[in-house]
Amino acid sequence: MYKNFSENLSNNYIGLHNDKEDYNVIIKVGKSTNTKKFQVHSAILKSQSAYFRRKLGNTGKDYDIKTIYLNDVFA
Repeated sequence: MYKNFSENLSNNYIGLHNDKEDYNVIIKVGKSTNTKKFQVHSAILKSQSAYFRRKLGNTGKDYDIKTIYLNDVFA
Protein backbone atom coordinates (compact mmCIF):
# COMPACT_ATOMS: atom_id res chain seq x y z
CA MET A 1 0.00 0.00 0.00
CA TYR A 2 2.80 2.45 0.88
CA LYS A 3 4.45 1.77 -2.47
CA ASN A 4 1.25 2.73 -4.32
CA PHE A 5 0.85 5.87 -2.21
CA SER A 6 4.45 6.88 -2.78
CA GLU A 7 4.21 6.19 -6.50
CA ASN A 8 0.94 8.14 -6.81
CA LEU A 9 2.41 11.07 -4.89
CA SER A 10 5.44 11.09 -7.15
CA ASN A 11 3.24 10.98 -10.26
CA ASN A 12 1.15 13.87 -8.90
CA TYR A 13 4.29 16.00 -8.48
CA ILE A 14 5.35 15.15 -12.02
CA GLY A 15 1.89 16.19 -13.23
CA LEU A 16 2.19 19.54 -11.42
CA HIS A 17 5.67 20.03 -12.83
CA ASN A 18 4.37 19.52 -16.36
CA ASP A 19 1.27 21.70 -15.84
CA LYS A 20 2.04 25.01 -17.52
CA GLU A 21 -1.43 26.52 -17.00
CA ASP A 22 -1.77 26.89 -13.24
CA TYR A 23 1.73 28.08 -12.30
CA ASN A 24 2.04 31.09 -10.02
CA VAL A 25 5.78 31.79 -10.11
CA ILE A 26 8.16 32.63 -12.94
CA ILE A 27 11.87 32.16 -12.32
CA LYS A 28 14.16 34.01 -14.72
CA VAL A 29 17.72 32.67 -14.70
CA GLY A 30 20.80 34.29 -16.25
CA LYS A 31 21.74 37.71 -17.56
CA SER A 32 20.77 39.83 -20.59
CA THR A 33 20.38 37.72 -23.75
CA ASN A 34 21.37 34.44 -22.10
CA THR A 35 18.31 33.89 -19.92
CA LYS A 36 15.91 31.06 -19.36
CA LYS A 37 12.37 31.25 -17.94
CA PHE A 38 10.75 28.58 -15.75
CA GLN A 39 7.04 28.55 -14.93
CA VAL A 40 6.60 26.79 -11.59
CA HIS A 41 4.27 26.25 -8.65
CA SER A 42 5.06 27.98 -5.36
CA ALA A 43 3.72 25.02 -3.35
CA ILE A 44 6.36 22.73 -4.84
CA LEU A 45 9.17 25.27 -4.45
CA LYS A 46 8.26 26.05 -0.84
CA SER A 47 7.84 22.41 0.15
CA GLN A 48 11.31 21.52 -1.16
CA SER A 49 13.44 24.60 -0.41
CA ALA A 50 13.96 26.87 2.60
CA TYR A 51 15.34 29.53 0.22
CA PHE A 52 12.10 29.67 -1.77
CA ARG A 53 9.99 29.45 1.42
CA ARG A 54 11.66 32.67 2.59
CA LYS A 55 11.63 34.29 -0.86
CA LEU A 56 7.97 33.59 -1.58
CA GLY A 57 6.60 33.99 1.94
CA ASN A 58 2.86 33.42 2.17
CA THR A 59 1.44 33.22 -1.36
CA GLY A 60 -1.87 31.94 0.06
CA LYS A 61 -4.76 33.61 -1.76
CA ASP A 62 -2.60 36.02 -3.74
CA TYR A 63 -3.42 35.15 -7.34
CA ASP A 64 -0.75 37.37 -8.88
CA ILE A 65 2.13 35.63 -10.62
CA LYS A 66 5.39 36.35 -8.82
CA THR A 67 8.66 36.72 -10.73
CA ILE A 68 12.01 35.78 -9.20
CA TYR A 69 15.22 36.87 -10.91
CA LEU A 70 18.31 34.71 -10.39
CA ASN A 71 20.94 36.70 -12.27
CA ASP A 72 23.90 34.93 -10.66
CA VAL A 73 22.81 31.54 -11.98
CA PHE A 74 23.82 30.63 -15.51
CA ALA A 75 21.10 29.51 -17.91
